Amino acid sequence: MSKLSIYSNVCFILGHDILSLEDVIPSKANDYNMSRINLTPGVVHYSNIIAYNYAGAHITATSDGFIVDHTHPTVGIVYDGIGK
Repeated sequence: MSKLSIYSNVCFILGHDILSLEDVIPSKANDYNMSRINLTPGVVHYSNIIAYNYAGAHITATSDGFIVDHTHPTVGIVYDGIGK
């Protein structure tokens, strides 16, 4: 693999990139920290990674999406199915 590109989208179907990195990320990188991006609460966001080989061929992987929630959790009891 020669390089990686990372994109973060508000809606993958419409393709509105909220972050598009021009930096070349080393192909052996295990993680990458995206900071100072504005994520809208209550909206599904997706991360996309495009990996390129030295011939220029590429493959894209997309996350299953995540939602930002700024509300504080409510106090209560969690029933996990164990016990009575």
